[in-house]
Amino acid sequence: MLHLTRPLAVVDLETTGLSPSTDRIVEISILKVYPDGTHEHKTRRLNPEQPIPYHATAVHGIRQADVAQQPTFRQVAKALLAYLDDADLCTFNGRRFDVPLLAKEFARVQLNFPAPATQHVDVFDLFRLLHPQLPSRTLSAAVQHYLQRPHTGAHQAKADVTATFEVLQAMSRSQLPELLRLRGSSPHLTGLCPMELHELCLGLAAPRPPAGSLAVASLPAPSLPAAPDLQPLLAQLLGLCSGILADGEVNEAEARFFADWLRTHAPAQPVWPFSDLLTRVERIFADGVCDAAERAELREVMTALLDEPRQPAPSTPASDQELPLCEPAPHPVQFAGRHFVVTGKFAYGTRAAVFAAIQALGGVPSDAAPSAGTHYVVVGAAGSPNWVTSSQGRKLQKAVQLRAQGTQLHIVSEQHFRRYLP
Repeated sequence: MLHLTRPLAVVDLETTGLSPSTDRIVEISILKVYPDGTHEHKTRRLNPEQPIPYHATAVHGIRQADVAQQPTFRQVAKALLAYLDDADLCTFNGRRFDVPLLAKEFARVQLNFPAPATQHVDVFDLFRLLHPQLPSRTLSAAVQHYLQRPHTGAHQAKADVTATFEVLQAMSRSQLPELLRLRGSSPHLTGLCPMELHELCLGLAAPRPPAGSLAVASLPAPSLPAAPDLQPLLAQLLGLCSGILADGEVNEAEARFFADWLRTHAPAQPVWPFSDLLTRVERIFADGVCDAAERAELREVMTALLDEPRQPAPSTPASDQELPLCEPAPHPVQFAGRHFVVTGKFAYGTRAAVFAAIQALGGVPSDAAPSAGTHYVVVGAAGSPNWVTSSQGRKLQKAVQLRAQGTQLHIVSEQHFRRYLP
């Protein structure tokens, strides 16, 4: 049973191709489910304003003549956004395709999507986490597994949204006992909202315990947001980056749209990544243009965010797993002849840019594990408060061990490190 606290919009697109950046929607279907159990189904074909390739028609059956007299996305965009605005999203593999493509369509008409408060359940991700052993991860495979029937009408938007929601419902019913046992939840809980189901499934992302064992200690609890009010905005930021990078490039119009979005949303959020991104785009557009090198810089920054998405920086310490920075921080940071180990993602720029800055001041940079000869370990601004389980954890654990052994090694934040750069 699914418990909804706000409407859930199950969305599926049929398109001219597989690039969220350049391809267009030819059909959109939305199954909107309300907390009282009622639902409504809307499907609309759209004129993509570009040719529909033969290979796309072969998948969904929609020809150019079928959409020639249909409205364009621009003509329906405002009404569509209003219809989706109060709902959370549900898709099948939409995190990688449907939502970035839809965000790109809205961006073309200067509208923001998804809304900051929107949450997104991707049933594909849940299916992958719950059943890593299955050879196929398609919607048809999920329908066969959970509903014990073939998926008729595959690649028809209306059939796909119906099947996606039915699979989500079946997941909630069939997986609930196992999920509750694994997480140690109350046996009296008989239903979940989709977001709770999503959180519980994320707990299965780690390696499973041995067969027959349901030891809760072997599974990580889903991480709690450090700043819950910023999570929807961070999700919107990551969705925007994903849509822009769908073709692997950042063009001038996309860079300007990204900068305008940050100017609208980031000033009220003086924490990473919003503050650093805003500072960066203001520097880039100080001369009114964004040249090829600056667009490449934005591409690298967006890629870093998507490769290792983080929670916004907490405003106050909240965990004994905080980054083990030296307190007080060393003043000044000395460079000449000193050995630096850098780890994590840096708001300053690429790893090469950080290395160049250290070398320019006479330091010796490295991204290897720290040793007795290391003077500083610098942690990028994207360092996670849960550093023990993050990608930089091994370097930091080694640094902590060296300090405990008496090595004169300093662990410093990127923010402190950058105070001493020219």
